[in-house]
Amino acid sequence: MTAVTALVISGATDWLDGYAARRLNQGSVLGSYLDPLADKVLILCVAGALLYNGVLPLWLGGTFVLRDVVLLVWSYIHRIRDFGYTWPGFDAFVHTSDQADRDRRLPSHTSCTKVKGGHDVTMSDITTSAFTPDQPRLETKGLEAMQPLFVSKVNTVLQLLLLGGYLTGKICDWPPQELITGLEYSSATTTVVSMVGYIMKYQNGTLFKGIVKASSAAGVVGSEESGKRGQSSMDKQTEFKEMAQGEGMKV
Repeated sequence: MTAVTALVISGATDWLDGYAARRLNQGSVLGSYLDPLADKVLILCVAGALLYNGVLPLWLGGTFVLRDVVLLVWSYIHRIRDFGYTWPGFDAFVHTSDQADRDRRLPSHTSCTKVKGGHDVTMSDITTSAFTPDQPRLETKGLEAMQPLFVSKVNTVLQLLLLGGYLTGKICDWPPQELITGLEYSSATTTVVSMVGYIMKYQNGTLFKGIVKASSAAGVVGSEESGKRGQSSMDKQTEFKEMAQGEGMKV
């Protein structure tokens, strides 16, 4: 009974976490990987225990593992390709596109200095950037968000229902074997379909995509408009000075 309770709480909190992130507009690139990773860790741990005890069929457990291994290897190859198939270090490997955007907006270490207490302070001293002058800011493409498939979400729900059915079946002989068998085949089918779907989406170039929050998008638009107004004002001042100099006026 404890295992059933833990599985229900884990599944409920996982759904609540994703719902809160969407509702509060707190999605991130890193979260697009950690959320499905947490699902798979939960499912594979429970499935491994059931497989060890002879409850979960070997062919079904192998299907679950095969799909996740294929997607994991595929994602690794996609990412390592950005670095010419050479290991860049963990920090660079997991550097996300939203972090890269923030880094590009920060001034370089030598671009600006400020005076604080009579001492020169570089921008690196007053920012939270983890890069030092000996470790230049990354210019490589940041890790982009992975777009989940609907069939993958359905697959996760079916797998959790199946594992929960295995656990409750040992306690109160429910659900009936016919329902368990149906969940087994539907879980296996959606597992294979989601794996093929991710591969096809990757080949179409739509699997990885940056996340743009509503507030961030508004900020970008506002910054662009402000920049255009500032540039227009500078152009007018330059034009006025040129005209004044041409007429011999002192500006």
